[in-house]
Amino acid sequence: ALIYQGRTINYGELIHQVCQAAKGLAALGVKKGVRVAVWETDRPNAVICLYALWMLGAVSVLPNTSLGIDEMRRLLSRAHVEILLYGKGYKDISFPEVVAKLPPVEGMRLAFFIGEEDGAEVAFGMKEIFRVGENLSGEEFLKMCRCVSPEDAATLLFTSGTTGQPKGVLTSHYARINSALCQADDLNAIASDRFLTAIPLFHCFSMTVNLLGSMVRGACLYLPKDRRTKTLLEGISVDRCTVLCAVPSLFKAMLARSDFDHYDLSSLRIGLVGGAMTRADEMRLFRERFAFELLPSLGQTEATGGITVASPQDSIKAKLETVGHFMEHIEGKIVDPYTGKTIPQGATGEIVVRGYCLMMGYDGLPGETQKVIDQEGFLHTGDLGLIDKEGNVHLKGRLRKNIIR
Repeated sequence: ALIYQGRTINYGELIHQVCQAAKGLAALGVKKGVRVAVWETDRPNAVICLYALWMLGAVSVLPNTSLGIDEMRRLLSRAHVEILLYGKGYKDISFPEVVAKLPPVEGMRLAFFIGEEDGAEVAFGMKEIFRVGENLSGEEFLKMCRCVSPEDAATLLFTSGTTGQPKGVLTSHYARINSALCQADDLNAIASDRFLTAIPLFHCFSMTVNLLGSMVRGACLYLPKDRRTKTLLEGISVDRCTVLCAVPSLFKAMLARSDFDHYDLSSLRIGLVGGAMTRADEMRLFRERFAFELLPSLGQTEATGGITVASPQDSIKAKLETVGHFMEHIEGKIVDPYTGKTIPQGATGEIVVRGYCLMMGYDGLPGETQKVIDQEGFLHTGDLGLIDKEGNVHLKGRLRKNIIR
């Protein structure tokens, strides 16, 4: 199920630890609807805690790992976080130091360290969570799990819109799992695959296609010790990862290495590129140099990650020049951005979508939600594009510019 720095966790072990963590968190007061922030890099404990929270029906809040003290305080307050689970840190940011310096946050009653400890199979903080759950009866635990429904809120991720002010995007279990199932289908994922986590799990794209997409197929999620290009390339050449999904800038950064050709990338089978526009010449370069089936896609946090994707059987022209077709069970069209009326095939307008993938709304911002989801239930993505006669979407730019950190 997981590989991290030579440590392997199979599905039986993962399920056992997730249940232990869920019982411990329940004993600490976590239940359906409670908001718990998981501020950690891509580590096994983060994965275990996320699944434990979802079992209990809690809402997992995933802060950006680059946040400072003031940003973190504002996020915790706005998200109404009750419990903070945090790791060691990211780059030059020490999470324990930030947490120690945080002024009181209204409603937040507990902060727990879950960071990996050198040489320890289970970190001290996780051992403590496991320990407090030992007195919770199995009957009580199952009762808590059974009250969770697919329509309940599962995650609160943050995005930036036109003003640059982060908005909390609430998504349901139903949207998240169905998006993962569809993306796993698009990748033809199988149990023998290894998904390289090349982008952080707090990004909607990675959470859906990597964390959940791998596991709905019984595949392996490979967690690198960091996201340096050398580490990622070694994850492919040494540990033989087969699925690579990333943003264009990361593919460029790996290609820019003077020793790129020294890495054996023959294990790569398939992947997605998304998160930003990719020119046809860039897409051709990525596919040729990495020598695998790289498919274009379009996604958005408000749409739980995936909106469009190309298929392996599509023409090379479609793979290079479009972002593919609307994903299975998603209704999409092009409208005039000013009138909202559907425009003819081949004309450029705003891409709008409707279906299982839509967010529940911007957290605490009903007015902002109404601005992007119209009365017919279509999400106005802010992306400009057109649909060709084959049904493929050509991305043409943005109406609203997002800030990506």
